[in-house]
Amino acid sequence: GKFTKDWLFKFWGMHENQYPLSIKNKLLTLMLKDKFEICYRIDEKEETYISPQLLPSVLNYDYNWDYTNNLFYRFQYPFMPKGIVSRLIVRLNHLIHKENKVELVWQKGVILKHGNTKAQVIEKKTKEGLKVIDISIVGEQIESQNLLSKIKFEVENIHKSSFQNINYDEMIPCCCNECVHSDTPEYYKFNTLKNFVIKNSFDVKCNR
Repeated sequence: GKFTKDWLFKFWGMHENQYPLSIKNKLLTLMLKDKFEICYRIDEKEETYISPQLLPSVLNYDYNWDYTNNLFYRFQYPFMPKGIVSRLIVRLNHLIHKENKVELVWQKGVILKHGNTKAQVIEKKTKEGLKVIDISIVGEQIESQNLLSKIKFEVENIHKSSFQNINYDEMIPCCCNECVHSDTPEYYKFNTLKNFVIKNSFDVKCNR
């Protein structure tokens, strides 16, 4: 998942040596953010790049995540097209958190940091077999909500730009005493909760 511009151009030269330098530069530009979102640059001087979909499926670094008092949010899909999370990583690469000089990013997830607030974004599968993007944010309430808004904005833009007819649900976790301290809380559809509010019903019984 990590390569330099020199390596890439030499690799292309082995197979497509008829391509002039201008075409190779254009191809690399198309791979970047605001184009096809395949990779992002991490080093200006050596022109080093990361392609998230080619990173290891598991982060090769131990980090601890405290799920207490997190702000949770979920995008849930009956069918999730490939590439949503990797493109999200490319879009938000400037927020990727480093710990001991290690970028906390892997094929299916990333740790983001904005100010004193951190977000864990992971693509996973529920016990029912549904693909989800799980978002956990820790920090002050207003800062957490702002970071969540940034992540939601980019996910929704990916939907609009490439998957206009995609089906998905936005899910909100339960806030009961059982769920609020759990890393696997009960989730409710956001639209369902809005309907409860419209009908002046403000209590939902948690299955736990």
